[in-house]
Amino acid sequence: MFDNEVTLNRDGVLEAAGFPPFAYSDGRDNERYLHNVLDAATDLSTTSRELEVHIKDWPTEYHLSRKRAQLLNGLNYDADSAVLEVGCGCGAITRFLGETFDEVVSVEGSANRAALARKRCRDLDNVTIIAAPFQAIRFRRKFDIVFCIGVFEYSSSFVDAADPYTAIIEYFADVLTDDGVLVLAIENRFGLKYFASASEDHTKTRYDGLEGYRRSPEKARTFGYTELQRMLSSRFTTTEFVLPLPDYKVPDGVVAERLLAHIDAAPLLAGFRSRDYLRPYAPTFDERLCWQGLMANDQVAFFANSFLIIATKHGATNRVRMDDLAVVYNRARAEPFQTRTRLYHDATTDAVMLEKTPLAGTAAARDGFTLLPYREPWRDGETIHARCLHRALAHRAQFHEIFAPAASWLQAVHKLAVNEEVDGARIDAIWQNCVDTDDDVTFIDQEWRSAEPISVNVLFIRAIYWFLVDLRSYPSLARCLHWRSTASIIHAVAAQFDIKLTDADFDAFVAFETRLHSAAFACSPTRARLRFKTILRAPQQTIRQLQRGVRGLSAARFYAAKAVRIAKRLYHDHRNAP
Repeated sequence: MFDNEVTLNRDGVLEAAGFPPFAYSDGRDNERYLHNVLDAATDLSTTSRELEVHIKDWPTEYHLSRKRAQLLNGLNYDADSAVLEVGCGCGAITRFLGETFDEVVSVEGSANRAALARKRCRDLDNVTIIAAPFQAIRFRRKFDIVFCIGVFEYSSSFVDAADPYTAIIEYFADVLTDDGVLVLAIENRFGLKYFASASEDHTKTRYDGLEGYRRSPEKARTFGYTELQRMLSSRFTTTEFVLPLPDYKVPDGVVAERLLAHIDAAPLLAGFRSRDYLRPYAPTFDERLCWQGLMANDQVAFFANSFLIIATKHGATNRVRMDDLAVVYNRARAEPFQTRTRLYHDATTDAVMLEKTPLAGTAAARDGFTLLPYREPWRDGETIHARCLHRALAHRAQFHEIFAPAASWLQAVHKLAVNEEVDGARIDAIWQNCVDTDDDVTFIDQEWRSAEPISVNVLFIRAIYWFLVDLRSYPSLARCLHWRSTASIIHAVAAQFDIKLTDADFDAFVAFETRLHSAAFACSPTRARLRFKTILRAPQQTIRQLQRGVRGLSAARFYAAKAVRIAKRLYHDHRNAP
């Protein structure tokens, strides 16, 4: 397979002779911890919960999270393809490739990380791992697919060339067959979160990528949409961009760029919150409010936080493709209620369809609630939730103006009701799942079923409660909402629509929500009930201040721990100074 002289070491890793080890590391303690975790594990798969429970910080999350594989899970592959992975790290992506393809060769410059990757794939005989600088390996054959996930940005650190990034693209093209495919994942230097003050992932300096890496030109660097397109076009004839959400590291889903031509994707994009992986993140603006304007100006791809790029040497190929328009996962719930949602184009109806299925493959039920698979057309248009939200963010908005759009929702609910009760199939008919267009009011995303019907009054409380919970996460509130409690706001909205709510209605809401929440998240009913009652009683502004306080405390603990680490390092350096 190689023209290089290679030997198999005691870790089961091939070593190429004559090359010094690559120094990249997450730290000796972190890698020792990963060795211990992998040695003890019996389930090494990409869906392993056994590994995920050992996550204790960002580096271990990156290596052990089940979300890593979600970057590539939404693509379609020819399993017979011969695969080369460039820079396999500790093996999270390598494991997915080994489970997907018949033949995988993974290259890693760090011998210790290569050993970790071998442990992650120790039960996969179709995976070969070699420790060496990848550009120095002379392969006797070519590959059908090259995967380069989070490595291209480091080219200047390990490639000795006038333009190391161009040199690596040349290398990728040369090692691929004529119909070969490059799959490349990298951060976008113009990602929206970096404008909102997230740290540059590699230099750790805010705004460094936006400013052109002036402070540290010798370190890793990322590129924008057009730059990457231009660089790849020198050797690849087609480039398809896929947008990981919120980014490629631990994505909750991926969206094909071509989806943006079919639907208004702003509501979908707004459902994902960016992260700063290096320090507490206090964005200078709310990214969720930007996507609608970016959609209107065809700039979503330019401001995506990162890219997954499928580049082909000579036109279309079936080796790697994304047949769906989007694939999104929900892993926040208890295991039986986690879901996979796909958007795809139905050629028969020329419509974008949404299909949601439990990851377990079958309907899940607990305590009278069932999560069912379903399929429906995607519907553009504002939800009642969005219409009320946009009004509620204006400081001087009047109370009755904020909630006026709910009139059409309430009318639609009354049409569904029989004897002031709504069928158990409509328990999720809240504002967030109600699209109001000029033609019709449509309920979407009705994934939950209850064995019992729900009263109109309880559904009314549910709709406003979850609207207010979401509203508190935004940077501003209308002044008329600040010091009202959640329950008093619900009462006032009810009065606006001539609805009389009783204490029994609120008790029924708390009981219903407690049962559903504890079923969906496998949490303590006592804690859930206390949480719902507390939120109902507390003023909106008080809860917002408490949330800010918790975030501030978390940030203080982070920086205090960092100060201690720096002090220890300085003390150690002082003690060991000559």
